[in-house]
Amino acid sequence: MEKWSEEERYETQSELIREALASDGHGLDVLLEGMRASGESAVYLCGSRVDNDFCFGSEDVGVLLSVLPEDNPKAAVPGYHPGSTEVYVTFQGQLTMEYLDDGALQTREVKQYETAVLPPGQCHRIRPEVGRRAASLVVKTNLSHEPGVVRCDDCGYFSDPTDCPLHRSWQADDEE
Repeated sequence: MEKWSEEERYETQSELIREALASDGHGLDVLLEGMRASGESAVYLCGSRVDNDFCFGSEDVGVLLSVLPEDNPKAAVPGYHPGSTEVYVTFQGQLTMEYLDDGALQTREVKQYETAVLPPGQCHRIRPEVGRRAASLVVKTNLSHEPGVVRCDDCGYFSDPTDCPLHRSWQADDEE
């Protein structure tokens, strides 16, 4: 496994985890608040790249913590994982997930303590909502599959991206 090339973020994430481990009870809330305060929207605990001193390298499974609204810029962009299942476990707040089901836009609230499972190839996004705070544990499988993710601009499901209801929803966010 390769070490993350973004040295400053590698050090920031390592220090955030170090501080959380040094807190009473090794507080997860300490890590989450540190992420929010520093702008680190997602911290990998396991993945195909070693993102911090405490990250395990794996081509099989990725495990990360995501905090909203800090992760909105990335999580709000539609995309799908052709060879990977993705599981969201929301443990603080709630998130609104939009996804395509047979070409139709569906919306699902993933409330605190609920899970959402996305099979390989299901295009999805987390709809950004002003002021909504949430935290999720995200698990991704089969990290060695290429491509790992296909974003809206490279999607082949619709010949014209504006025909995609998920793309239109995403673009409507930019107009607000």
